[in-house]
Amino acid sequence: DGALFGAIILYFAGPGHSQIWAGIALWALMAGQVTSYVKARGGSLGLDANGGLAARADRIVVAFLGLVLAGVIETRTSSGALSRLGGMARGRPILATLIISVGVISLAVPGSNAFAGEFLILAGVFQQGWGWAIPGLVAMVLAAMYMLRLVSALLHREVGEAVPKKASDVRLPELCVIGALIACMLALSVWPAAISKHSFTCIEQPAATSAGTANQSTAQVGLACVSRVSNPTSTTTTGTAQ
Repeated sequence: DGALFGAIILYFAGPGHSQIWAGIALWALMAGQVTSYVKARGGSLGLDANGGLAARADRIVVAFLGLVLAGVIETRTSSGALSRLGGMARGRPILATLIISVGVISLAVPGSNAFAGEFLILAGVFQQGWGWAIPGLVAMVLAAMYMLRLVSALLHREVGEAVPKKASDVRLPELCVIGALIACMLALSVWPAAISKHSFTCIEQPAATSAGTANQSTAQVGLACVSRVSNPTSTTTTGTAQ
């Protein structure tokens, strides 16, 4: 999160010339850093808070993949303005396929990695009150609108002034990097529990004492795993149970 959104902030604060988008990226970075704390705090209270972790992992992969695709396009057009990049994917089947694939997965359709995280978040907050789910729904709709706008501009609009006719399609080294990220997205689509069920986990280690038996297990408290002992019993030489 820090490296990815830090790079976005530096871009908009420098070559991007947009303080608004730099501020939005900074807010996204700070909000993402809170997710781990909320998960740990919820675990210490006996609550299940896995949706945020799943959604944050999806966000990192999608944002990283979007930056790579943006770099691939900008190196061929010398422009990052979407209004000048219309029809960039026309006549470039590999680029068009990648854009459609990333767009469909990012739209959080059922079965995608983004769907799992968003569903867990909405299902959790809806139990506390339907009003809490409204900000999440608004954010999801805006994200879908942004992705559809991107796909439509690159695939269906007239060829923009910044798109050269001799611009090449995606090359093999670029395809290897993008393909690896898409593979991660597909893997999380099939197995979202790889993130939601394997973060901040504690390993149960039952133990026994020489003076008696004690059922010992570990529990999540804050960011650390600590031991819990239930029904501890021991006998002394006088036969008194403590």
